[in-house]
Amino acid sequence: MRSILLLAFVAHMACCAEHLNPSDEDATKARVYASVSPAEEKGFSRMLPPKSGEWLFTYPEPAQSFEQYTATKHIRPTQDRRTIVIQPLGKMDAEKTKLLEDLREYAEVFFQLPARIEKTMELKLDDPNKQLTRKVPFPLRRGEYDTQYNADRLLDSLLIKRVPRDAAVYLGITMEDIYSGDLHYVFGLGDMQNRVGVYSLCRYFPEFWNQKRRNDADVTALRRSCKVLNHETGHMFGLPHCVFYKCSMNGSISLYETDAAPVHFCPVCQKKLLWTLGCDSEKRLESVQAFYAKHGMNEEAAFMESSLATLRKSNNEKRLRSVRDE
Repeated sequence: MRSILLLAFVAHMACCAEHLNPSDEDATKARVYASVSPAEEKGFSRMLPPKSGEWLFTYPEPAQSFEQYTATKHIRPTQDRRTIVIQPLGKMDAEKTKLLEDLREYAEVFFQLPARIEKTMELKLDDPNKQLTRKVPFPLRRGEYDTQYNADRLLDSLLIKRVPRDAAVYLGITMEDIYSGDLHYVFGLGDMQNRVGVYSLCRYFPEFWNQKRRNDADVTALRRSCKVLNHETGHMFGLPHCVFYKCSMNGSISLYETDAAPVHFCPVCQKKLLWTLGCDSEKRLESVQAFYAKHGMNEEAAFMESSLATLRKSNNEKRLRSVRDE
């Protein structure tokens, strides 16, 4: 299954919209909301009816409960395949190299799996056989970005053939702009069956938009990059777009919509992820909170700290009930 991503466009989910039954959808949402405690829901906003220009207005998607998720077949880490492998594609200056290292660190703490960065794979502009590039039509050009790479070709010609044996997922990351088919650009393209994806980060930086760099540009770029990494890797592990809460797994049709979503997974998506990973929730939140604090993502760090306090209180209450029951 191949998924085109316009800030996370999953094609098969859009197709499912034709078969949505409103009454079934409402019933599923009601059951899911009822399963989330007030403490778990704290800090998260339920999704409102979508407006024109928003993802769910254009691509209405089915609601998936935790029980439905666990009944589906999807990638799970195994003893032999449990590494998140990041593959740099094309030139990376010192700033982008540091960003990749930050993303490697983030992948490890967010998914509680080992992660590594492979040696940079060179992208050649002069290989007519692979048809890797095209010139951007003049009206669509942004500053010096006049060339785009074909995301389909990057997957088929470069990445699928090189999936490391120990890779749970293999993520190609580039600072080049990319496109797919007749779409003017995409932020990424994923092949779920082959466990590979290719993602472009160039539109996350002000230079692409011919804007002046602000003091918070690096943190903004890191926040956006963390979102695309946890979102797309979440897809690789079988998570669909979230239709319950404002969540990093929301679909997005614009950079504005992506910026409006949090970097966190909501209680529903987090429960699915923890089931797939089989990791310790408290340890995971501790390490993610430390990452945010270390990298100046202050709002995110404060949110994680609050989530940790709530989780620890809940765990203590469970332990006390267990002692009383004994």
